[in-house]
Amino acid sequence: MAWITERGIRLRGKRCRGFALEFKRIYPEQRARVDEFVKRKNRAFKSIDHELKKVRPDKDLIKELFKSIYPSESTHLNHIKAVCRDELRYFRLRK
Repeated sequence: MAWITERGIRLRGKRCRGFALEFKRIYPEQRARVDEFVKRKNRAFKSIDHELKKVRPDKDLIKELFKSIYPSESTHLNHIKAVCRDELRYFRLRK
């Protein structure tokens, strides 16, 4: 089962973008690939978040990291901050 919505969903009382997958059956090798994808994405967002918190953040590095995750999205720093905050809050694995 999968769902996705552009308008977003309400989660914990806040509206956010939504995407989810639920597997009825998944083999261990496939689960490992999904886990690695999620961990890689979270590492990238944590790197962006760390750089954003610096007194003098490297804007080019932030934009480059963000484009590696979302190539077609805006690289305006306020947009990146908002997406990063939401992704770190909601993007997670459930066992």
